[in-house]
Amino acid sequence: MRTTLLLLLILLCGMAVHAQDADTTTLRKAKDYLQAKKCKDVNRVLAPMLTETAPKPDALLIRAKCRIYHEGKPQEGMADLQRALDIEPDHFKVKLFRGDLYNDWDMFDRAESDLNDAVTLAPDSLGLIEALNRRAWNSMDLRKFQSAKSDCERVLLMDSTNRAALNNLGLACNDLGDTATTFRCLKAMVRLDPKDDVAWLNTGFFLG
Repeated sequence: MRTTLLLLLILLCGMAVHAQDADTTTLRKAKDYLQAKKCKDVNRVLAPMLTETAPKPDALLIRAKCRIYHEGKPQEGMADLQRALDIEPDHFKVKLFRGDLYNDWDMFDRAESDLNDAVTLAPDSLGLIEALNRRAWNSMDLRKFQSAKSDCERVLLMDSTNRAALNNLGLACNDLGDTATTFRCLKAMVRLDPKDDVAWLNTGFFLG
């Protein structure tokens, strides 16, 4: 009896791993089609993961990007994102992406809510850095420069050469009246990349 149960358990685990591997392959193909702006192919390969009764959140996220960026269907795309969160409320990538969208659409308060969640849900240091950088940018749009400064400093503690954090820290400090830190950030960006157009442009702006 125990042997039978053990064999059944091994079989079920193997089936689960196979299904997970198949999903990973499908998502990789869909992302390639998304990058090539081939939304019909995106929908075709994602069809098994987008059944009406049990859609997968990762598949909904990719379809949402197609609808919003390439098909001119923002409402349908946002509905996909909401459905993904209804299924998996703590989905980091969906929160991060939707927060970024809200920022692009000048809906900064909604962006702040999603990006706060993304910072909390970040699965690793790379995800946390991305979420903090995006929240810092949104905080500057809200004129919350001290909050933006704090997020940038958190990023730089993890990655002292992060150019997005250096740039955002310089901008935030300029609005806070700390021009010394602003120029220190710009100098650091130029040292990292002497051909950094953003750093030279900002340097000219602050000097002018």
